[in-house]
Amino acid sequence: AAGCALTGHPRLDQYRQGRLDPARHGDVTEQYDLGMTYCRGFDPVRSQVKFRHWLCRAALQGYAPAQYQLGRYYEEHTYFWRAFDATAQNIVQSYVWYGLAADQGDDMAAQYQSTLANVMSPGMLKEARGLQADWKGRLCSDVRPATDGTL
Repeated sequence: AAGCALTGHPRLDQYRQGRLDPARHGDVTEQYDLGMTYCRGFDPVRSQVKFRHWLCRAALQGYAPAQYQLGRYYEEHTYFWRAFDATAQNIVQSYVWYGLAADQGDDMAAQYQSTLANVMSPGMLKEARGLQADWKGRLCSDVRPATDGTL
């Protein structure tokens, strides 16, 4: 995802540990910061799952930077998975996340959403607009607060 934080940070584990408790308790900026440390897997174990988990938790609370980054994430996965013909859902997700960030005044997200709209089929655009209008409970539905201390 674009804008990954802390590349090669010498004390990455300590940095993450310091954000974990506030993130678990709903602090959106800590959720976002923690998620961004996982966006490219800066430690030996790549963790797209943890990246998406923490960004989803912040985005579901309306945190525009997390919504924008999820738009970037799904857009990048669209092009990565193109060879496997799994692009439609990623484009829709990307459009929706960009739109939610744009609704809060993120001009870059609005530009990306507009660019995506130009390459989407009418059916995909209709699906994306419907999902954006009624997104609560439908996006990141697999992300739940951790109860076992693993995330």
